[in-house]
Amino acid sequence: MAIAEPIARESLAAAAPAAPSAPRRIHRPVLPKVLTDAATATAGARWASSYAAHAAAFHLVRVPAYGLRLVTLAPRGAWRAVRAGAVFALDLDGRPDYVTARRAAANDPARLVQLVEHRRDMLARRRMLLGLPLVVLLVGAVVGWLMTGPALHAAAVAALVALLGVAEARAARVPVTKHAADVVESPPLSFPVLREALAACGVPNLRADAVRFPEDVTRDGAASRAAVDLPVPAAAVIAKRSQLAAALRRPLSCLWLEPAPEVHEARLIVWALDRPVKPRPWPLLRSGEVNVFRPVVVGVDQLGRQVSVTLAGVHGVCGGVPGSGKSAWLRLVALAFALDPRASLHIIDGKGGGDFGALAPLCTTYVAGDEPEDLDTVAATLRGLQADMRRRYKILRAMPNVVKVTDELATADPRLRPVLLLVDESQVPFEDKARGAELAELTADLVRRGRAVGVHVWVGTQRPDSVSLPTPIRSNVQLRFALRLMDSDSTDMTLGTSSYKAGYRPTVFGRSDVGTGWLKGDSDDPQIVRAAFVSPEDAEAVVRRALAAREGVERPTLPADVEQAGSVVEHLAALWPTTVDRLWCDDMAGMLREAFPTTYGNLTAESLGRLLRDHGLPVRKVNQTRDGRRYNRAGMLRAELTTPDAVTL
Repeated sequence: MAIAEPIARESLAAAAPAAPSAPRRIHRPVLPKVLTDAATATAGARWASSYAAHAAAFHLVRVPAYGLRLVTLAPRGAWRAVRAGAVFALDLDGRPDYVTARRAAANDPARLVQLVEHRRDMLARRRMLLGLPLVVLLVGAVVGWLMTGPALHAAAVAALVALLGVAEARAARVPVTKHAADVVESPPLSFPVLREALAACGVPNLRADAVRFPEDVTRDGAASRAAVDLPVPAAAVIAKRSQLAAALRRPLSCLWLEPAPEVHEARLIVWALDRPVKPRPWPLLRSGEVNVFRPVVVGVDQLGRQVSVTLAGVHGVCGGVPGSGKSAWLRLVALAFALDPRASLHIIDGKGGGDFGALAPLCTTYVAGDEPEDLDTVAATLRGLQADMRRRYKILRAMPNVVKVTDELATADPRLRPVLLLVDESQVPFEDKARGAELAELTADLVRRGRAVGVHVWVGTQRPDSVSLPTPIRSNVQLRFALRLMDSDSTDMTLGTSSYKAGYRPTVFGRSDVGTGWLKGDSDDPQIVRAAFVSPEDAEAVVRRALAAREGVERPTLPADVEQAGSVVEHLAALWPTTVDRLWCDDMAGMLREAFPTTYGNLTAESLGRLLRDHGLPVRKVNQTRDGRRYNRAGMLRAELTTPDAVTL
């Protein structure tokens, strides 16, 4: 008997039928979003209440005009009522038919008698139906008139006039009131409307019959949302945003398009807003403090919902053409850091304007301009921050199981408080022939290593390229904000490689979209954000609050020049006269300003006192004799001046 050979496993697998491919399914929510999303419900309720309040006020102020119009219509309404009663009681509208029937029955006496009796009975019933209520109404009106006063008489006459006027207006189709709002003929977002609009955009190979809608059109907040599967990449339609808005008969600011590459490259999300999103005031403009380790409100999305970002532990870049709102965004970031009493700020404004002037009083370093002495200060600041970063890593290495600066650690240890380095118009310092390469490398080093130890860098430029955003900087930042840009290269420089191809195109923003851009890095997907605008005047008020909040916080206010001596303690130890046992802060600040003008050019006695306290040195009242009199001022004793491993910012 022949023995069957074993069948290979591979052969069995090949012979087995292929499993049916199950389509991916995205479950729709059980309940509509208006019942589960507070923002959507709030937006609907806000719209309804706003419209009701507006309509009530609109019609209230026009009540006299409406009354006059009803008075003019009332006589015709009375005549129309009398005429209708007569037609009903005398059957005037049926008389032609009656006459015709009598002529037809002229040769049939029985039929003629039947017609006459039927008409006589019908007219009797009609007069009864009309006359009895009129008699009751008339008697009631006379009794009521005799039993009431002038106020009710006037109300009754007004009601009668209004009733007759409204009856005439309806019969003649004459409007009594005016519309409280003009209706803009924008068709509701629907599948047929959207399909025709997409076909009219002029995108090659986009046929209307190839467009698919995987989801129903839904309401989300104050907008309608539609998901569309296209026969072309979504980026091709995003580039035609203005044409699509025209086809949908909507303002450009009311139509926003987003790709959905997590589904597939042809998935497009269409947002049609009820009205353009207006700029919202910054919630922290009048009150409140900031913890940069927690989310901070920076603006709203295209639906008007608040957008928050966490500024600690990340670096950022911002790119945008002149006038797009780049400096305003960076000023907002600086103000957020300023409202955290622990943070110190170093602002370098390559443009040299006044965009950040309001922040100067609380900045550790503030440079505005591109003069040689300005760039010298920038270089000294960056070197000081680099040295501080190294010292911070040394501090962390001495702590068990600590790898980065946390919120609690920044509060507990003054040496590890948050630091912001903000460079606006980075192309100015980075393009300098003498120092540009060094400044770019120092900034890149802070970007690469500073995040974990609480040193945060934000760089802004109106011309994103390899000089203003060198590769080590743009490859290591986490937050990216792209305002209006002009081409794909600058988009990829700001948002990251292939962002333009993926459909994130700040090139579609117009001049009216100031402060609006793509924000990438704080959420799973890039999102459109309209930044909160804080004017320079309002920024001054915020800075005053920030200064008041910092009065009880001891912090250094100027960086130490590490090239010359090291920390401020070492500077004082080198300058202190050997024959003097005590000095006031005024004297010490003067010595530092004279010896190191670049570093301590703006140092005051109060600032020096905060620096010394931050280094753990006692600043007390010191007695000295001047001009034959003894004075008691803040200062130090030489015996208390030591050189610990101090931290400089």
